Amino acid sequence: PQDGEALEHMRRSVTRLTRLSNQLLTLARAEPGAESQTRFEVLDLHALAFEVGAAYVPRALQQGADLGFSAEEAPVRVKGDALLLGELLRNLLDNALAYGRKHGRITLGVEGGARPALTVEDDGPGIPEAERESVFARLHRVPGSPGAGSGLGLAIVREIARAHGAEVALETPPGFIGIVAHHLARQFDEVRDVQMRVGALPAFPTNKLKYNLTWSVDGLVNEYCHPCEAIHGGELISALPLAGLEHFSLDGTE
Repeated sequence: PQDGEALEHMRRSVTRLTRLSNQLLTLARAEPGAESQTRFEVLDLHALAFEVGAAYVPRALQQGADLGFSAEEAPVRVKGDALLLGELLRNLLDNALAYGRKHGRITLGVEGGARPALTVEDDGPGIPEAERESVFARLHRVPGSPGAGSGLGLAIVREIARAHGAEVALETPPGFIGIVAHHLARQFDEVRDVQMRVGALPAFPTNKLKYNLTWSVDGLVNEYCHPCEAIHGGELISALPLAGLEHFSLDGTE
């Protein structure tokens, strides 16, 4: 038994060392001026993300996680390095599986339009606000993080994104209206104002918010307690929660 434990410990150590070596090589390839940036080719971001995500399905099932894919059917053409972008996605999915909620939900998304985007969303505890810039530093790990990560994953993600003229953002998942507004705004090269109206008017409401469905706690907090970001006059502003609250009735139902 002791020999078996020693061999298992050695196997894990070799696996971590191999992973660390590969991460350092990827980081070097993604740095400004690296040769790989001269080999960018037009590729389909939709197909690449689907391929990478599909490879993670067995691991997700083994951990009891629900890994989904969200994208339109049309190809999303970008110019880049498929190996680097694949590594970017693998680092994000590794983080989601390692630090997300046990038996949680992970969604890999691709958005087209004027500004294509890749998203990996999970329902884990998230990264504390005070750590959201520090986590991009090489070898930095959030205090108290489980596992034995190297602290290079998000540093690699940022370097690869910047090598492709993109940026990385860590965000708290928005409510449904924020998702819709974001999707609509991305279809335009320039947006001056975004104004949305959300309301609920079921005939037989069963809760104080008068919705005929139950929102998650996170959704309620995001929609009704936190200030929200809005675009007004071409500038990003912060609006107070419930700003512009209106009451109306339809056929006697308020």
